[in-house]
Amino acid sequence: MRYLFLDTESSNCFNNIYKLCEYGFVTTDESFNPIPGGKRDVLIHPGEGRDARFNLVGRKDGRDLVLAHAEEEYFAANPFDDHYDNLKFLLSQEGLMIFLWAGENDIQALLDNCYRYRLPKFSFVSYDVQRLYKTVMKPDKTPSLEKAMEALGIRAEGIVAHRPDDDSLMTMLILKALCEKARKSVDQLISECQNCAFDSIPAYQKMQKQHREKVRKRITDEKEKARLKPFNDELNALLSLDDGVEYDFDHLFSVSLEMKRHIDETLPSIKDWIAKGYKLKRNLAVKQLVVYNEEEKANLMQRLDTTNLTIVTISEFAEIVA
Repeated sequence: MRYLFLDTESSNCFNNIYKLCEYGFVTTDESFNPIPGGKRDVLIHPGEGRDARFNLVGRKDGRDLVLAHAEEEYFAANPFDDHYDNLKFLLSQEGLMIFLWAGENDIQALLDNCYRYRLPKFSFVSYDVQRLYKTVMKPDKTPSLEKAMEALGIRAEGIVAHRPDDDSLMTMLILKALCEKARKSVDQLISECQNCAFDSIPAYQKMQKQHREKVRKRITDEKEKARLKPFNDELNALLSLDDGVEYDFDHLFSVSLEMKRHIDETLPSIKDWIAKGYKLKRNLAVKQLVVYNEEEKANLMQRLDTTNLTIVTISEFAEIVA
C-alpha cells in the first residue's frame, strides 16, 4: 500500500466553478517514508478570458491568498485537458490511498475542470486529514494546515504555504503526527472518523445540489425581501422611534426572526402593542421576546438564556398587554 497526499490551487471560483491552475502531491509508503520522485508540483493554464483570471488578492473578505508562482508561469503552462490522462492515472492506481486536506475543495476543483473541458469525471475515494485531525485533537475551530502543524509541534522550515506539493507534505506530516499522538494506525483513525471518506463523484453531485439549493434560496429570499420592504420599512421606523418616554423593564419587548419574516402578518399586532404602552427594542435586553409560534418558542427556549427573559407567542403576549 502507498499513500498519496494531494492538493490543488485555482485562480478563482466564479459562478461556483474552480479554475484549476496547479496541483501537487507527495507519495509515501505505509510508514510515511517518501517514495523517490514522489513529490511533484504541476502548473496548469487556468483558461482563457476574464472567467479564468486570478482573483486571489485584494478581495473584499480580506482572505488574500498568494500562490507560489507568478501568474505568467501559470498562463505559460499547458491547459487542464493536457494533464487529464496523468491525473486520471495518478488517482486510479491500485494499492493507493489518497489523502486531502479540506478535501471537498480539491474534489470540486478537479471535477469542475472535467466539466469545463467536457471530460469524464475522475472516480476515486479519498480521506480528509482535516477531519481526522478534528476527531483526534478536538479543536475549538476548524484549523488551517499551518495551525494544525503548529498545534502538533511540527516544524515547517523550508515549506512554502499554498504550493501544492508542500501543502501535501504538510498534510502527510500531520497524518503521521496524529498516528503517533493517538498511538493508532491510519486504518484505525479512519475507522473512528466515519465522515472522513469521500467518493469523488457522489460527493461532487452532493456539493452541486447544495449550491443549487443555496442559489434558489437566495433568489427566493431576495423576492421575499422586496415583497416585504414596505412592512420592514415600517418596522424599522418603529424600532428607531424615540418618544422621550422612560419605559419600565416589564414594558420592553423584542420580536423574533420568524416574527420579522412574517412581518406583513405580525406588524398590525406590533403596532397595537406599542399603542398600548409597550416599547419595541432591537436587542434582548427586554422582559419579553415575542415569537411567531409554539415551534419557534420551543426551539429558542433551548438556545437562549431565559433567566431574565420571558419567551411568549403572539397570543400569549396579546393576553399580557390586554
